[in-house]
Amino acid sequence: MDPVVVIGNGVVSVFAVESFRKHDRNTPIIIIGDEPYLAYYRIRLSSLIGETPDLEKLYIRSPEWYRELDVEEIGRAHV
Repeated sequence: MDPVVVIGNGVVSVFAVESFRKHDRNTPIIIIGDEPYLAYYRIRLSSLIGETPDLEKLYIRSPEWYRELDVEEIGRAHV
């Protein structure tokens, strides 16, 4: 079975995957992003200037979410 490939790793990608999984639990999904991180809330970064960010609080969904929905995330570090 050919995978669904999502280009871009942001809020819209996460919600697209969630919507797709409501209708199809079996097709492999691959998200290709430009960064070596899971999707995160970019808008929250400005409030963290001068602090060490806690990535867990910035992520839109946890790493477990990706595993539970069988989503492979490929970022720049993997390419």
